Amino acid sequence: THSEQDAIHWHFHPIPFYKECNIPATSYDNCMPVLLDIITHRLIDRKMFPVVNRAGFHTERIDANFFIEQWMPFDPSCQSVTEDEQPKGQRDLIHGRYGDWRLAPSDWTLYHPDFYDWRQQGNMKHWKARVLNMKSRHRNITIEEIEKAFIKAQNGENVYLGITDHDWREMSAEIDDFRDKLKVVLYKYPDVKFKFAETVEAFRNVIGYTDVEIETNKVDFDITLENNILSVVFTNGEPFGPQPFLAIKTKGGDYLHDNFDFQEPKKSYSYVFDNYTIPLDKLEKVVVATNDMYGNQCIKELTFI
Repeated sequence: THSEQDAIHWHFHPIPFYKECNIPATSYDNCMPVLLDIITHRLIDRKMFPVVNRAGFHTERIDANFFIEQWMPFDPSCQSVTEDEQPKGQRDLIHGRYGDWRLAPSDWTLYHPDFYDWRQQGNMKHWKARVLNMKSRHRNITIEEIEKAFIKAQNGENVYLGITDHDWREMSAEIDDFRDKLKVVLYKYPDVKFKFAETVEAFRNVIGYTDVEIETNKVDFDITLENNILSVVFTNGEPFGPQPFLAIKTKGGDYLHDNFDFQEPKKSYSYVFDNYTIPLDKLEKVVVATNDMYGNQCIKELTFI
C-alpha cells in the first residue's frame, strides 16, 4: 500500500442473471445499480474514483463502451490477436462470446473506439490499449509479441506494451518469465529505449502529452451550497466526460448517485436537494469527482452535521 510505483484502478465483472460469482457476464446495463453503488461507496468512503478501466474477463460490449466514455480516459482492455493466434479449443470463447476484440488493432496501437463498435477506431474520447496475459489459457504474451512492439518503436512510434495477471495466484514466476522473454528481444534491439511504467504515466507518454500540458490543464473545480442548491463550477481544465460524478450519502446510510443539471456544459453544473430528491436535513456527505483527458483527478466533498 506504500509503493510509489503501483496504483489502484478499476476492474469490474458484470453480474450474471443468477449471480453466480464464478460465471462471467457481459452486460453493464443489467447490473448498473450495483456498478454505481460500488463506485459511490469507494468515492465517499475512500476518496477513490476510477481513472483507468481494465474490463472483467477483458469483455466489453456497447454498454461498457458508453460507460467508460462517461468517466474514464484510459482503458487497457484490448486483447486483439491475429487470426492464427485466436484461442483454440476454448469452448466458452467461440464466436466472440467473451473477450471479443477480433476487429481491434493487434499491433499495439492505441486507439479511440467507435461509438457503435468498441473494437474499431472511431471518434470517442477515451483511449484503448492492448494487454496480453501471462501463462494463461489464451492470448499470452510471447517473444514474438514483444518483438512486434519493439519493431514499432524502432520505426519511431511510442508504444504501450501491456501485460496482465491475477493476484489470487503467485505472480512472481510469471513476471520473471516475462522478463526473460523481454531480455531476448532487448538483445536484438539494443537501440530501442523502454521503461516500466504505471499505466497512467504510460498512457500519457505514449499519447505524447507533455508535463507542461498536463499541469497547465489540470482539472479543478469549486463546489458550494447556497440554500438547497449545490453548484459545481470549473476553475481550470474540464471534465473528461459530459459531467462530474455525484455521490451522496444520507444519514440513514444510503449511498446514492444522480445526474447534475447542466448550466454550462463542461463549465458549471447544479443539483437541487428537496423532497423530489433528498432534503438537506437527511444528508451526511456529498462528494463530487471528475477526471480529465490527461488522467488528472479532482475530488471535493461537503459534510453535513
